[in-house]
Amino acid sequence: YLGREGYLASPDLYMSMMPTAESVETIVTIFTEDEVQTIRDYVGSATTPLGIRDSAIMLLGCDMGMRGCDIVGLRLQDIDWKKQYIRIRQDKTDRDAVLAMPTAVGNAVFRYLRDARHKGTDSDQVFLSIDAPYHPIKRSVCYETLHRVLPDRNVQGSGFHVTRKTFSTNRLRNGVNPSMIADAMGQAGTASLTPYLSLDNERMSLCPISLEELSISVKGGI
Repeated sequence: YLGREGYLASPDLYMSMMPTAESVETIVTIFTEDEVQTIRDYVGSATTPLGIRDSAIMLLGCDMGMRGCDIVGLRLQDIDWKKQYIRIRQDKTDRDAVLAMPTAVGNAVFRYLRDARHKGTDSDQVFLSIDAPYHPIKRSVCYETLHRVLPDRNVQGSGFHVTRKTFSTNRLRNGVNPSMIADAMGQAGTASLTPYLSLDNERMSLCPISLEELSISVKGGI
C-alpha cells in the first residue's frame, strides 16, 4: 500500500512481494454501542409473543455467541436450568458444546416458554412459530429477528452472525483469555478468533512495528 501510494523512498520496493502473496483477512463487523443499547431496550420492553421470542433469540446470540442454526435447533432437553448451562451438538462443526447460560438469557428463554410458546404441542424444539400450525422455526427467522429488533440497521453482508462476532470481540476487549472464549463459543481452538483481534484497538496499539526496524525508509520521514 505504501508503495502504491508513493510514500516509500524506494518506489519499487513493494514489487518485491506480489499482491497475490499477501494474506487477506475480512474486516469483522460488530454491533455499535447504540445498537447494543437498542437491543437491551427492545428486550426490556417486549410484551407481545413475537417480541418475547425475539428477545430470547437475540440474547442467545449476543450473550452466549450461539449460531443461528444452533438456536433454531435448540431442544427443551438441551437446557439444564439447575446448573444454568445449555448442551448442544453444533450443527456447523458437529461437536458437542456445553455453554454457560447467563441469568439474563435464562430469564428471557424461560419467559418465552412460559408466556409466548404454544402450550398444546408435542414438539421438543424450544422455538416454534408464533401462529398455527405451530412448527419449529427455520434459520431465516434469526435474520428476521435481527431486523425487527434493529429495523434501521443496513450493513451489507452482515446477518445474524454479527451477534456471535460481537460476543467474541467484546470478550477479547475485556481481557478474557482467548481459550476461554473459544470454549464459550464451542470452538476446538483459538485460530478462528484471530480476525477479532484487529478490533481490539487498545491492545493493538501496544505492539506497533517501526518501519525503520524493517529497513524501510519513508519520504519526508513520515
